[in-house]
Amino acid sequence: MGVFDKTPNSPFGFLVRKIPEHIRNGTTTLVPVLSYVAKNQGASLLEVDAKTQGISAIELVERYLIPALVKSYAFAAQYGVVLEAHQQNTLLELDSKGSFTGRVFYRDLDGARIDFNLREKLNLPTKELLKVQDSHWIFDLENLQKMRENTFVPRGRPVAWSPVLETAFQRYMVGSSIYLLRKAVQDQKGYSPFRIEKIIYEELQKSSPSVNSCQAVFR
Repeated sequence: MGVFDKTPNSPFGFLVRKIPEHIRNGTTTLVPVLSYVAKNQGASLLEVDAKTQGISAIELVERYLIPALVKSYAFAAQYGVVLEAHQQNTLLELDSKGSFTGRVFYRDLDGARIDFNLREKLNLPTKELLKVQDSHWIFDLENLQKMRENTFVPRGRPVAWSPVLETAFQRYMVGSSIYLLRKAVQDQKGYSPFRIEKIIYEELQKSSPSVNSCQAVFR
């Protein structure tokens, strides 16, 4: 539920959300990537998760975690939403045994941006959003334009992609969340930075404009 208090000359409000029942009753929990890889009395949640599932930490990172993160980011991109998906904002859902469920959540959405140019390209409603009072400042339009001018988009990106998305993807998703996962397993036998780059590339190529493609990992 969105709440706007109608304070004179203020565009601000706040959101009220219900805590999902499965989190309230302890069936699942949400853990930031930062906490998931942190050592806690000798073992990280990542290491415990891998042991519980009977696989190596590298396999967990490559087969499940990185694909889920990339898919969730690409899903939001289908709406022109640019997530600030760094290690503190990116939350992994764990079940009661501490195993990753495959679902990814994001918090602190005040850091997310809207790529209006991309929304127009995707034929999504745009003009009404820009009619909001102080929209230029609220949506940080000046910095968005700088990203469009200064960022190169590599080949193989989804249709729903842009320089703005590429900037945030490299800075936050790859440079923060995925960086921590890579760092957590880089000293283990079988680690290959090139294989992880390939996984990221392939997951982005598989991303589809279809809304249904990633609903299981982005809520």
